Order: sequence, then C-alpha cells, then structure tokens
Amino acid sequence: MMKFENVAEVGDTIKAYDFEPMDGRPDRFLVGTVTSKGKTPLGFAGYTVTVTESSIPNRVGEEMLVPFGMMFDEWDGRVSLVA
Repeated sequence: MMKFENVAEVGDTIKAYDFEPMDGRPDRFLVGTVTSKGKTPLGFAGYTVTVTESSIPNRVGEEMLVPFGMMFDEWDGRVSLVA
C-alpha cells in the first residue's frame, strides 16, 4: 500500500501540496474533490480530483492528478483530507 492511498475516497475533498512548505517560499497546493481513485489516465496510482481551490489560479475547475506516493521528496502531510 502506498503512503496516501487511504487518505480519501471518491467524493471526499483533499488538499495536496506540489512542494513541501518551507519558510521563504510560497505554498503550492490544490484543494479538490476526488472523482476517481486508483490507476490514473497517465498509468500511475493516485487520485483524480476536480480543483476547487489552488495557489495557482488557473487550476480551479481543472482535473488534476495526485499520486498516492512518490519515489522522491515525500513528506508527511503532502496529501490530507479536508474536513
């Protein structure tokens, strides 16, 4: 099982970071509703989400992919359930 595979189910809202938050640089993240879970159209395991909020404005309304796990630069809190 991959690190963030059990964070959410279809219909849940998640927050996912592009890069680990650090002092001195802006956070890069998206918040979105999970529309599917499992193998993505690009062939990796993850969530497909419809973006409802983002640190990058042109992402809102777009479909984005969030991997369950990464082979590099992984940290606790990269993907979380939004209450």
